[in-house]
Amino acid sequence: MEENVAAEVPVEEPAGLYDADEIADAFLSVGKEDAPAAKSEQVQDAPAEAQADAPAESADADAPAKAPEPVMPEGWEEALWQAATPEMRVKVAEQAQAHAAAIAAEKKAMADLRAKQEAFAVQANAQLQQALTTMQQVIEGEFRQVDWNSLAQSDPASYVQLQRMYNDRMAAVQQIQQGIARQVQAVQQQRAAEEQQRLHTEFDQVLPEIKAMVGAGYDGKKFAAEVADYMQKAGFPAEAINGINRGYELKAVCKAMLYDKLASQRAKAAVKVAEAPKVAAPRSSAKDGTGNDRLKKAMAFLSKNPNSTDAAAAVFENL
Repeated sequence: MEENVAAEVPVEEPAGLYDADEIADAFLSVGKEDAPAAKSEQVQDAPAEAQADAPAESADADAPAKAPEPVMPEGWEEALWQAATPEMRVKVAEQAQAHAAAIAAEKKAMADLRAKQEAFAVQANAQLQQALTTMQQVIEGEFRQVDWNSLAQSDPASYVQLQRMYNDRMAAVQQIQQGIARQVQAVQQQRAAEEQQRLHTEFDQVLPEIKAMVGAGYDGKKFAAEVADYMQKAGFPAEAINGINRGYELKAVCKAMLYDKLASQRAKAAVKVAEAPKVAAPRSSAKDGTGNDRLKKAMAFLSKNPNSTDAAAAVFENL
């Protein structure tokens, strides 16, 4: 085909094969309405089988085994947990475990659904791009036999009409491609916003624990700078320092930083105690018991010679 294509003239054609909006909607809406909703299923433990006809070895064997102490759920205070009755602790622990299992099952179901949707979107996009390529080849084949130079000289009206048809069809394909690109970009932006919101939610969940560990002087910017400096001095690569995006990762780094800081303070305190000057015990407290006798003699000598410097020195030496 010759490159001297006439200027594009917008014309209205009936909706059909080259309607860009309808084609794009048809491809992109497939699989969205029929996507199954994620449901969390609560797994219940099967009842234990009865131990029938078991011979009793002793009287203690008939006594019921003591149930293990339930684990205190996260968020409870130790004093409040210990003040609760054993039955209440068991009930609360069971409810917390059931709630955690339901949340985990729901998250897994949502993750599986999201993975299926992502895989479908990738496959649908590949098929759509292949369809657009085929459409371009069909259009090229329809006009391949046209001698544009001869037609422009012999039948200018037909030349203009064919050029308009060619340009309109190629523009429809291009419009579909651009629409797909915009929707892909919108989906990517939405995914990025959802991921950012998820990170904020995770950090908000661990923030009370971090504030409790740091203490009353917690400052967000100062804490972030301290964590980055600690990780850098500890040998973490830059991508790991900048790649903390989970709440449990931040909490683990915070615990390690505070532990190392406390260990350093203890080491400095031990050095100061070791370097401190030692106080000598008074001579009068010698184990041989002669200190008191010497002090008595020095005091008696001083009483007889109150103006004697030697007597005063002897008293001070034996104090």
